[in-house]
Amino acid sequence: MKLSSFIKLSAGILLAASGLFIFFKDVDTHKLYLELSFINYGWFIAAMAFVVMTIYFRALRMRYLLPDNIQYSNKSNLFSNVAIGFMCNNILPARLGEAARAFLLWQKNRYPVVICIWVIILERIIDLVLFLLFFIIPVYFIKECSPLYFYALIMSGIITVIMILIILYIRFNVVTTRCVKWLIEKLPERFRKKSLDAARNLSISLVWLNSPREFLLILFFSFLTLFCYPAMIVCLGKSSGVSIGILEGMFVQAFAAFGAAIPLTPGFVGTLHAVMLQGFLVLGIDADKARALIILYHGINYILITIIGIILFFRLKLTFSEIFNAEKRMKKE
Repeated sequence: MKLSSFIKLSAGILLAASGLFIFFKDVDTHKLYLELSFINYGWFIAAMAFVVMTIYFRALRMRYLLPDNIQYSNKSNLFSNVAIGFMCNNILPARLGEAARAFLLWQKNRYPVVICIWVIILERIIDLVLFLLFFIIPVYFIKECSPLYFYALIMSGIITVIMILIILYIRFNVVTTRCVKWLIEKLPERFRKKSLDAARNLSISLVWLNSPREFLLILFFSFLTLFCYPAMIVCLGKSSGVSIGILEGMFVQAFAAFGAAIPLTPGFVGTLHAVMLQGFLVLGIDADKARALIILYHGINYILITIIGIILFFRLKLTFSEIFNAEKRMKKE
């Protein structure tokens, strides 16, 4: 094993262990067992349905994020792309699922490597903005969240800056392109060609910003995708007898997203649990009830997505060696 891989693996194990220690610290195991034992299976099944819907809506969004004017490219098997990528994130360290998704777009859908990478990055940026809104909106409306008002203001500022940049890019596309090109030309010659290629491919990946229809469809499917998560939390709350509204679900999901954003740990184990617990505690929900909900939330996401992803993985006749070598192979391009 390479030293870098060993360091990543060790760091992932340490992060997971630290998160699980925080999550289970001072837990009442008997009470936690009781909370997990008595659930309403109707609501639990509804939560499972939302897990599948997140994959479906992500695939629909990907269809509009991918540019149409790439010769020989296609937009088939995007549901498989999403499911396999998230499955790889569940069982492999260092968020290898993102590399797997880019690799599949390159190998199966025939998109250039740089376009594949940019599309995955843009997808993550859109998710980030919406998850920030999931944090901000409840802070303004839920009394228990008011101590976090200052952080909500900071995040509002971040979203405002992002929106201004998007508007400037759409409104002054030609000027923006010229400015970027001018800046790149000032770089040392060894960086110039790669930077120009990256900027050109980013421009191709952002072509949907110039189409009001595609822009609105991407926003629509992004909202549907991410709204499934708080809806899942609401269903799990009802299945366990915990009163959680959609705003509370959005707030807790924002914490879950922040925990899942920490790289290295396979399946977000530990980091998601510890950070998501803090969201429930801010809302004043009993710690053991919160732990039970988090275990159910993570469990149904992990198990369902992993099963679906593995089935589609072998249906496409892939191997894990291809995934492990995906970054290396794409770099050669």
